[in-house]
Amino acid sequence: MICLNQIKTEYLYQFDSLVKVVQTQSIWDRHFLSEELNYPGKDIDPNYEFTPLATITDRNGKHLGMYPVFLTALAAPFLVLLGTKFISVSLLLLTILMLFYIQRRWELDIKSVAMLFFCTPFAFYWIDFSENVYFVLLGALGFTLYFRNPKSDFKLYTMSGFFLGLAICFRLEVLFFTFSLVASGLLVNGITNKQEIQKNTVVCFGFCLAFLAFCAFNYWDYGHPLGSRFITLVEDFSPTIFERLNRAFVLMFFGYFKLGIFGFTPLILVVMVYFLWKFKDSQVLQDSKQIVVALLLFIPSISLSAPNDGVFNWGSRFLYLALVPSAVLIDRFIKWKGNWDKKWIRIMVYTLSFYSLLASFAGLYWFKNITKLQKSFQSFYYETNADIYLFHELGLYYNNGTNVLDKKVFLIKSPGEKLDKFIQAAKEKAKGQKIAFFELTIEPWVKTDDKYYNTGFLFDKEREEYVNKLNQNFKIMEIKKEQKKIISHIFYVE
Repeated sequence: MICLNQIKTEYLYQFDSLVKVVQTQSIWDRHFLSEELNYPGKDIDPNYEFTPLATITDRNGKHLGMYPVFLTALAAPFLVLLGTKFISVSLLLLTILMLFYIQRRWELDIKSVAMLFFCTPFAFYWIDFSENVYFVLLGALGFTLYFRNPKSDFKLYTMSGFFLGLAICFRLEVLFFTFSLVASGLLVNGITNKQEIQKNTVVCFGFCLAFLAFCAFNYWDYGHPLGSRFITLVEDFSPTIFERLNRAFVLMFFGYFKLGIFGFTPLILVVMVYFLWKFKDSQVLQDSKQIVVALLLFIPSISLSAPNDGVFNWGSRFLYLALVPSAVLIDRFIKWKGNWDKKWIRIMVYTLSFYSLLASFAGLYWFKNITKLQKSFQSFYYETNADIYLFHELGLYYNNGTNVLDKKVFLIKSPGEKLDKFIQAAKEKAKGQKIAFFELTIEPWVKTDDKYYNTGFLFDKEREEYVNKLNQNFKIMEIKKEQKKIISHIFYVE
């Protein structure tokens, strides 16, 4: 609770998490009968052209967000009951229950559980409103039932595959994770091992039950078996080989002010290397060998296949499914043949854990600064007392946070045809209302994946044209109220 109060989670909703909140509130307001996004500005913009929140349309032409309906439907009651400030409490409680389950089923040492929670992205991934907690929980259930099944009960193997299949309702990375588990079992225990073949066949059967239902629903709802997220990101799956290698390095290690999984928790890499070194040791458990091989397959494959490098990423969310298996290996490393009695190993573990703890605090500090900045922006927006907010830059738009739920907020990036359409619609639908146009006065270009792209910042000539169009069509009331390189122009629609 102290953490929530310090971070002020009600100001944490930007970009992905904001879209998810809007989707969740929308499906609740529509009594789970439609996924169409709530849009207060629909009277001015009936085709959703001036909002970045709606990225796809369903078979009926309804405008939807890109994130899975399974998240929004599941989270809607909690969001309504707890509000945007305390929805994170439910995710934290679910995370704690997951940790208890993992500790009990795998008989983990308390040090290993503490490392998993405080020295990996577990430390803060529950703070952000997302599907990650549900996704990792289902992945952890499937992973645990796959290995912790001493009687080789085929029902448990079916459930293992089914839970892994359900996880795909939230994120697609579980496809790679399940393949890595099955492939590692065959590679470690023998591709001709009859018992191993039967086990993995049953797991795949359970997975396919959930996966085929997922595909059928998506095809019926969106017209594509892999769903809304894939439709939105499909263009990002075709970068050059150099871009893929660059993304993989960032997701695994670091880059562009981000930490990947090994950059965040280097102890994971150390432990993987250790068990590879001991791979031929007959005293190493077969499932330890299989977990190492599964991680060796999963981490590089998903890093090379990811649609981006995580954008706003601290700890590589594409690799969250690797955290629980890594914690199991760390636990076995600590317990292996008196390793913990060796002073140099204790020093190494404590040193690397302390570094990862600092990375966790850095992530929390980053969250705190984001909320502080958003609160400052929103206060600036409120001071205009405008009925309509108009932005040309994506970051300024998303700093509205949950205001987009009940405020007419529009994003038009350039003074072209869309701005003309907005002006005409505002004259017809917004008479007597105030419009605040927020202008960013800097001209940076952002570098990502070795490409430079304009994020919506306007150069001097474009800014002048943009403001002139508004001046010519609306009555100017107030200009040049500056804060953090932002100028607000207040217009009245006559």
